[in-house]
Amino acid sequence: MNTKMTMNYEKITPDRAKALLSTTETNRRLSEATVIAYSKDMLAGNWQENVSSPIALDSNGILRDGQHRMAAIVKSGIPIKMWVCRNVAPEGIYDVGRARTVSDQMKISCNDLEKVYMSTAAQAVIRFFVLKSNRQRKVTFSEVRDFIYDNHDIFTPFFDGISQQTFAKTGLAIVKIGMFTAYCAGVDMNNLQHFYSVLGTGMSESAEDFPIIAYRNYLLEGFSVHHTSVEEVMRCQFAIYKYMTKSKSKRTKVPDEPIYPLYPEFLYKKEA
Repeated sequence: MNTKMTMNYEKITPDRAKALLSTTETNRRLSEATVIAYSKDMLAGNWQENVSSPIALDSNGILRDGQHRMAAIVKSGIPIKMWVCRNVAPEGIYDVGRARTVSDQMKISCNDLEKVYMSTAAQAVIRFFVLKSNRQRKVTFSEVRDFIYDNHDIFTPFFDGISQQTFAKTGLAIVKIGMFTAYCAGVDMNNLQHFYSVLGTGMSESAEDFPIIAYRNYLLEGFSVHHTSVEEVMRCQFAIYKYMTKSKSKRTKVPDEPIYPLYPEFLYKKEA
């Protein structure tokens, strides 16, 4: 098949990006969360110009692939160099490939980090603290990477101390997040390991483990509705606290206030 496609490495200014966006006709609906995530990387100087896929213009000059990147350039006001592919087929199907996840990017770019950081569970923990109370936006790869490096001495002992075994329906991100808040508040790692083991296996003959079993039953009964929300993290905190205080409680609930600080200040030392 003959093609007249060309590829050039060009600077895309905000004005040019805006002009290209005005040509779009059949692109999918813009994801504002994606645009915000891209623009944050551009503003922080973390946009990797030399590894991004090209934007695509058809033979009529219409933007066929790259609208989120163009919108991010407009939003950030930062000129970005990228590959521009021209004369693609107007009738082609574009932008259907699977985007690289944060986990994919970690495996490619952070070979110096321990293997545990490549897991989706560890990244779910880290994303919770990167987002803080803003649960509606996306987290960029660079935010996750930088937060790990900034707090490596805090995260690593926790992840090393907790079994990497995943328990069906109970080894959830909310559990690891709740345990990490307790760890940051000074709860002994051996106690947290025991909590996680009983929660996952359900094996215990001690009345002191009743709060763990109650929380386990809650997770097993309503697995599909347990989201990574502040309320669910606080429910996990309640179970840990009741176990730690030997209350022998057989119930689970969301406390009125966090038992352990949800966002320990020392995790954000570089923001101060």
